[in-house]
Amino acid sequence: MLFGFCKLPTPNLCGKHKGNPVTSSQRKKYSFDLFKTFRRYLANRVKSGELKLDLGLRSLFGDWRSFFHGTGLKNDLWAGLMVAGAAVPLSLAIAMGSQVEPGRGLISAVVAGTICALFGGTRLSVSGPANSMLVMMAVIVEKAGTNGLLFVGFMCGLIQLFSGFLGFEKLVRYIPLPLVAGFTAGIGVIIFVSQLPRALGLPVPPGVDVLNVVTHLGEFLHDSKPIVVLLSLITILIYQLLRRFYPKLPASLFAVVVPSLLVNFAGWEVPRLGPLLEGPVSFGLPNVPSLPVAELFEMSLLLFALASLETRLCSSAMDRLIPGEKHDGDQEMIGQGLGNCFAALFGGMPASGVIARSTLNIKAGAQTRRAALLHALFVGLSFLFLGHLLPQIPIAALSGVLLSIALTMILPKEIIKMWRSSPLESLIYWITFFTIVAVDLMAGVQLGIFAALLIALWNLGQARLIFHKSDSEEVLRVAFSGNLTFMSSRNMELLSKRVERLERVKSVIADMAEVRMLDSTGAAMLIEFVKEMKEKGVKVIIKSLNRESREMLAAVDSDGVTKEYHATSESEVAFRLKDKKVYTPRDRLLSGVERYREERKKVYEELFDQLGQQQKPHTLFVTCSDSRINPSLITSSEPGELFIVRNVGNMIPPLGADDTPAEGAAVEFSLGALGVEEIIICGHTRCGAIKGVFQGLDAQAFPSVCKWVEPIATERAKYPQITDPEDFVKVHVLEQARNILSYPIVRKKISEGQVRIHCWIYDVVAGEFLEWTGSGTDFELVGPNSLHGNIQALLSPTQSNY
Repeated sequence: MLFGFCKLPTPNLCGKHKGNPVTSSQRKKYSFDLFKTFRRYLANRVKSGELKLDLGLRSLFGDWRSFFHGTGLKNDLWAGLMVAGAAVPLSLAIAMGSQVEPGRGLISAVVAGTICALFGGTRLSVSGPANSMLVMMAVIVEKAGTNGLLFVGFMCGLIQLFSGFLGFEKLVRYIPLPLVAGFTAGIGVIIFVSQLPRALGLPVPPGVDVLNVVTHLGEFLHDSKPIVVLLSLITILIYQLLRRFYPKLPASLFAVVVPSLLVNFAGWEVPRLGPLLEGPVSFGLPNVPSLPVAELFEMSLLLFALASLETRLCSSAMDRLIPGEKHDGDQEMIGQGLGNCFAALFGGMPASGVIARSTLNIKAGAQTRRAALLHALFVGLSFLFLGHLLPQIPIAALSGVLLSIALTMILPKEIIKMWRSSPLESLIYWITFFTIVAVDLMAGVQLGIFAALLIALWNLGQARLIFHKSDSEEVLRVAFSGNLTFMSSRNMELLSKRVERLERVKSVIADMAEVRMLDSTGAAMLIEFVKEMKEKGVKVIIKSLNRESREMLAAVDSDGVTKEYHATSESEVAFRLKDKKVYTPRDRLLSGVERYREERKKVYEELFDQLGQQQKPHTLFVTCSDSRINPSLITSSEPGELFIVRNVGNMIPPLGADDTPAEGAAVEFSLGALGVEEIIICGHTRCGAIKGVFQGLDAQAFPSVCKWVEPIATERAKYPQITDPEDFVKVHVLEQARNILSYPIVRKKISEGQVRIHCWIYDVVAGEFLEWTGSGTDFELVGPNSLHGNIQALLSPTQSNY
């Protein structure tokens, strides 16, 4: 069974504790819950129209109608001919490498190629036997024979069909890329080694075991036939040169035809391909092999994964080659499933979307699905009318093609790139690669997935520590990022040792703002660290831990050890440490700058390069200087997106009302020079400027403030009925919108439909935005469906007093 090498205990899915037995009623309830979830999933797909009850026929009719138009027919004919020229030798070679009759490869190219072209979700993709499945098919043939391969191929098709029907195609995306690369390279090595005996003119040992083949080569290498070796080298040379310098030509066709002509004209006696089929082509369900059901299911599931992954990679490659193209993954899975089922019924080997043939199809000028259908037609014609010539192809030529393909599958550049980008994930590659080559194909995939899960678990459980310098030797600042889990014990030990080395440390500020998850073990380690520090006379402040993690910590901390050590902001940290002179504002800012350099600067390096040349903000954001408002934080915007105007009371004086028009200059520059598309006037609750106007200000203590808020006092005089400063915030925001409309450039841009204005209020308590609805002083929660009021209505006399 898949993952059978790792015997895990049956999980207790329903019991609250490990020792609780799972009763039959609990099992039934759990099964019923799964059934309800699945039924709800199907209902949602039916409601959204995503469930392809008609196998996608309605969406395919448009493409099928194009078959009967003459537009692009010449291009499709040429592309179909070129792809067929590549498909015939490749199908024969893959069938030979899979240890089945060569004709079965051609049957697959014809039947699967036709069905997949008709029903697939990738318009210009070409399907047929794929080299990535060669070793897997050889293993199946070795264990269950040719009939076993047909049966497994049919089951693979059924799984693909239902996966596409139910929308499970997206599950293929969860296969890690290092595993795919390691699998591909391992398959490449196996193909290369397994074809060496044929390329040298030696007897072929049974199976595809690398060690067995290498031992066999060591025993018989002295019997190598020079003519066969020469033919193999000629094939490899032609294939590689054409593939590199003439990618629009079918390299495999010329790589096989030239050696074949050379052998016939020279009269050399070399091993030939031989009969394509041992008997006539028949139609019918394949017989069930005499193997355990579990083993058959495992082989079918693995073949399904390989065929589906190869198809997905092919479809994604086609999307990149054709601008604006987007394949339908579920429809493609349906097409592949039907193709594999019918290929098995006609005695053909399993197939998938093939990148090389599909790429050649596009480069040769294919316009419609008709090109793939014509490719299948030409392959079928070659089977019928060249059946007496194809058996004369030298085996060395087909082996040379497979050797060339194997070399392209190893991809040393990808290995180097993977190692540089993520050394840890490259372990998945090497584990998969070496296990496939040295042990077994299935074991390699299993161990690769197991390694990927372990690495994912490792990454999930790791928390990164960043230590920040401080002006005071008595305080240690450390920022945690990631997840603080049972796998983070090393991090806590590192922190403890750091405190021990710094003998003068009296306080540790642990910033948990970037901790996404805290499990029970991580909480226990944090509690233990607080206890340890407390015994040493060191005070620990746990800052900015999210609500969910705090609840977990409280649940584990039954003694309340950490209760008095929480802080939600820097001001609260300063308050808790007021008995010890260890905190300064400059110290806080320096630690923030250092953290920015460590964590965030690298993310924005490319963006900073672009912004260094030109800024192109999309929004003018007018708001208050209040420290509780952080426009970039509360809008999740990046550098270069917002052109921000901030002042006390989020004021925009009318045109000509200010001798030093700083705000007016910002408005004109942002619209005229930078081309912003949105203007947001953002006030906020509990505004000190508005409260000061209502309560009165000391002119001697705040002369500048009193002068600045005079326009607010003028506004208030217009609305004597409003006595609550919180209600006046709404009026004030709308007055600023009216003021900004006094600028000609604003009116011009609005009339041309180039700019819109929104009136927002930020609730500093709830941390939410409200937006003006366009009616009176009504504001509602900002969201995708919220209204932006008709700002021009503010100029109407009926809106003068709202």
